[in-house]
Amino acid sequence: PLRYFAWIGVLILYAGYSMIINIYPLFALDVLGFSESLTGTLLLFRGMTACIAFVLIGKTSRWQFSAPTIVISQIVYIALVAAMGFISTPVAYAVFFVIFGLDFSLVYMLSIFHGAAGASNREKRMMIHEVLLTVGTVAGSLFGGILYELYSFQTILNAILIASSAALIVELPLMKKTGGFNNKSK
Repeated sequence: PLRYFAWIGVLILYAGYSMIINIYPLFALDVLGFSESLTGTLLLFRGMTACIAFVLIGKTSRWQFSAPTIVISQIVYIALVAAMGFISTPVAYAVFFVIFGLDFSLVYMLSIFHGAAGASNREKRMMIHEVLLTVGTVAGSLFGGILYELYSFQTILNAILIASSAALIVELPLMKKTGGFNNKSK
């Protein structure tokens, strides 16, 4: 079932998301020399885009029961994190956070939908979804802080890239083996 792949995606995304959202402001202020208001505005782009995307995605169904959508959302996430290591201007970060907000909302919706779709025990599935969000957030914040204090923001990005790529490399053959690319079941 696609829920497992969507859950892996949301766990990885939330771990990386919390690393980026919690540590990026420090990096933007200390290394990039951005002002607090500029840094906050850039993060606002992500939040506002995600809110709008939640509404738009919620009005469609094409992404439901779609293994390629799960895979593409994770590839986009990996590409975004890789790109973040090469950008340094406010405009580039604004574009980054808009795309990040779109992908964030899609990954979240995939997890919540596939976790609950067709389940008779929706409360258990929703509990799993919420636990994964929390575990990802706590782990990402903790490890992101440690990596930034000991190394650099680029080290955080590299850690996210390694974990996200490893998850995707494991997922793809499992998805193919379980018929995930042809699966229209819940």
